[in-house]
Amino acid sequence: MSQQRTTTRWIGPIILVEREWPARAYLKAQLEEDGLWVVAVPGPGDALAYLERWELSPALLILDLARQSAGELPRVLELLRRWPDVPVIVLKSSMLAGQPDVEARAARVLVRPFSIDDVVRAVAGLLRG
Repeated sequence: MSQQRTTTRWIGPIILVEREWPARAYLKAQLEEDGLWVVAVPGPGDALAYLERWELSPALLILDLARQSAGELPRVLELLRRWPDVPVIVLKSSMLAGQPDVEARAARVLVRPFSIDDVVRAVAGLLRG
């Protein structure tokens, strides 16, 4: 019997920054059901702390800008500065002014209303390359 060597490509976690815990938990569960490694945190400072503590690079950033406070924008920009090649999905509200600096950096911008499936499809599309 011959053995085949297989190589697996290790990727870091998907970082989900979502202020509201029900939305954070539901989206995290759906992505994990698809076999993805997801770290879900309430704010960009939490994302920075996690990545620094474990010395990780994210595979993808999902940033809900509609639910972040204006004071958190510098930390969002720090995430983008530290990982300039990591794809970003921005979730935003059509009712609130956007963050042009962040949206310009995004590979995908989803404007509410959108479904969890819309986010999952965007993630799958970006990770496939």
